[in-house]
Amino acid sequence: MFKKLIQRLKLRGEDEDTSCPGNGDVKERKQPRFDSSGLIVHEHLVKTKPARRFNSRRTYEWQLPLPYDILIIILDTCLVYDAHTIRVLSTTCASLSLVQLCRPLVFRTVTINTKSRKAPTSLEQFAVHLARYPHITDLVRELKIIDDGQMFKDSDSRQITSKRVVWSLMPMPIQRAMHIVFALPTLREVAFARMRIFTDILEHLSQISELEVQAEVMPSAHVDRPGSVCAPECLRLDDLTGKALANLFNENSPLKVARLKKMEAYMSGISVLHLSIPFSPLRLDLGPLILLQDLLLTCDLHSTDFGYTIAPNVSKQFVWLVNTLSSLGPRPRPISDLSCITLLVRHKLERFNLSPKVPWENLDAVFGPVEEFRERWPRLGPGSVVMRHVAEGTDAERCYVPGEIERMIEPLMPILSGFGVLKLQTAFGKLDFWGS
Repeated sequence: MFKKLIQRLKLRGEDEDTSCPGNGDVKERKQPRFDSSGLIVHEHLVKTKPARRFNSRRTYEWQLPLPYDILIIILDTCLVYDAHTIRVLSTTCASLSLVQLCRPLVFRTVTINTKSRKAPTSLEQFAVHLARYPHITDLVRELKIIDDGQMFKDSDSRQITSKRVVWSLMPMPIQRAMHIVFALPTLREVAFARMRIFTDILEHLSQISELEVQAEVMPSAHVDRPGSVCAPECLRLDDLTGKALANLFNENSPLKVARLKKMEAYMSGISVLHLSIPFSPLRLDLGPLILLQDLLLTCDLHSTDFGYTIAPNVSKQFVWLVNTLSSLGPRPRPISDLSCITLLVRHKLERFNLSPKVPWENLDAVFGPVEEFRERWPRLGPGSVVMRHVAEGTDAERCYVPGEIERMIEPLMPILSGFGVLKLQTAFGKLDFWGS
């Protein structure tokens, strides 16, 4: 290659001698001085000349054969739950790191553990990091804050709380950082678990579509009505005391249920007992839920002995269930959107409580009369009313006789059974949301 290049160069020297020596007469010639201006480069070499000055700094350009959007889909689908691989790709592959393919997936799920220790907790570190780099909030899709109930201590090392984190006692930098997260327009789902919160915190969640409350809810200290409202489409409530339901559904609460399409209310036996009191503020009224499509309610029917003796509070809990379903809407207004009803019935003994003292016919009458069933419940199809009986006894599954639930309950509920919408199920094991 170099030889061919020399053949295309014309050298011009000042003392160039073109005479040929003859008859052994050798004439000494001077070595021509090299002049770079005499180089004439052919046209095809000019075309290959770099258009810009070479920069010694290493640069990265997109070199992967796959299009950008296709690679995003692959990473988002295959590696969404593989945080270790994503971090390795982000730190070892310069192309993936610079085009920010892996970085959004690294911050997709942020889990914060707030165990008490001398060093700042990860929640406090997150608050500082969020104040310094607020742009990461655009990358977080799922934020989990986990606490064991021993996060905050006063100067005397006395624990403020042993079971639940009190929101109002959290450090202000943490509260402000969480308010920034709550205000994100892309935030869609929030879950409060093992905390003590106040209803005014819902004013910061005006844009969410799903709300889960497994916490103790206290009424707001403000007398005025809330400035912003929280109107989710899906609500899950685990209530062991009845306070959460009472304060969330209070008229002064920022929670508005008119847009609810799905509601799951897991109520313990104690709270259902209090909810059964007539004209109580804890009473659950489903009338405003005009868009409701999916409903789940619970009922505690565990008895005190093997003779199926019904305790007085059991009948009250069943009455509460019947009254709650009756509050869906005044007759004869049709419940046009409701298409699925799930009832969890708890049996604590080794066998299912099939005592005739349980007024199953009252529950069936909620869906009557027969001639108005189709007009009032147009969306209820075959198997859309699921009644799941759960036995928590250690030997419940061994003692279960197949078909005994159907033989006992179906004759007492002729409306739901006649239209084929009733579906009876059995399950075994302890339900975590219920108290002992």
